[in-house]
Amino acid sequence: NYIMGLFVAPLVWTPVSFWVKGHNYHHKVSNNLDKKQYAQTSPWTVKEFHAQSITGKIVYTFIYGPYSLWTLIPSLYFMGVQRIFSKWYENLLQILYVSFIFYLGTDYLKYDLIVAALASCAGLFLFHVQHTFPYAYRKRSTEWDYYENGMRGSSYLQLPWYLAYFTFGIEYHHIHHLNTRVPGYKLKKCHDEGRHLFRFVPHLSLKEAFQTITFSLYNEEEENFTNVYSELL
Repeated sequence: NYIMGLFVAPLVWTPVSFWVKGHNYHHKVSNNLDKKQYAQTSPWTVKEFHAQSITGKIVYTFIYGPYSLWTLIPSLYFMGVQRIFSKWYENLLQILYVSFIFYLGTDYLKYDLIVAALASCAGLFLFHVQHTFPYAYRKRSTEWDYYENGMRGSSYLQLPWYLAYFTFGIEYHHIHHLNTRVPGYKLKKCHDEGRHLFRFVPHLSLKEAFQTITFSLYNEEEENFTNVYSELL
């Protein structure tokens, strides 16, 4: 899998080493309020935000505020930030891929970059709604539970079939968090056969998912999310 990922990675602008490390960490700590949430789009609580300096607040707002999060940040993250933490040979493969596209013609490179930018926005949206929705499960270490996090802190995004074709089953994110060894092509079957077990898993329609795009801070007292812009003023 790693070797295959190494050579597919340049096509999707994502170094496999960085992805594997981040993915493993995420599954150990997601929605644990005492752990750093590198892979989530509302990583701080309101209390943490107000404890920061004005510079810290501005930086956080730029990264996670809806206006920048859904426009600039996806491309900056996928095409820039990830390169900082990737292996040298992964960066070399990415350079070779870009050079090959450029050799084919600047139009090809332009189209590739446009597609990559749009795909990064779509990917970030999927990451966002997997754990950021009304009254999602978030607990301190003393109360945090792996099973409960999978069942109540991970969403089931109900996509129409023509969109689900592109997601490889990751909309069944509750299954993925209960057992990461279930392959993507079996997530739907697993959910369907155990449907009676997942009645209380948070179900999100596409409309409800879009209503979460302003969620950027977690209010621990209210056990719900808020918009960082409302806390900055």
